[in-house]
Amino acid sequence: MVKTDQWNESKPGFLEADTVALCGGLLLGDFVYIIDGTDIATAWGEQRAVFGKGETAVVEQIKDVENMLPFKLLGFDCDNGNEFLNWHLLRHFSQRKEPVQFTRSRPYHKNDNAYRTKKPDSNPTMAWLL
Repeated sequence: MVKTDQWNESKPGFLEADTVALCGGLLLGDFVYIIDGTDIATAWGEQRAVFGKGETAVVEQIKDVENMLPFKLLGFDCDNGNEFLNWHLLRHFSQRKEPVQFTRSRPYHKNDNAYRTKKPDSNPTMAWLL
């Protein structure tokens, strides 16, 4: 089960994630999304591009992010999009030797992912892509 919860945000390993649509302002047709993840304690950020928001492709990019982190992933917090809230990602985080705490934002609380939400303005790569 994915639930809303509090973390020990003082140590590295707790990532907030969201997707950013590279659609020119129109959410019509197929286009690329950026998966943007930010560690709360260190502000370490990882971004990956994915065509569409298919569950399998998103999980593969999340796995790549995990492999590149300089610390162990302990928690993953996302918004309520179906690119994250699905059985593929739930299995990926829960069916392992040391499960990753998988949490989501509260519905209709846009500022729950405040660390991630602020990031595009301060990230030169994201600013260039947008």
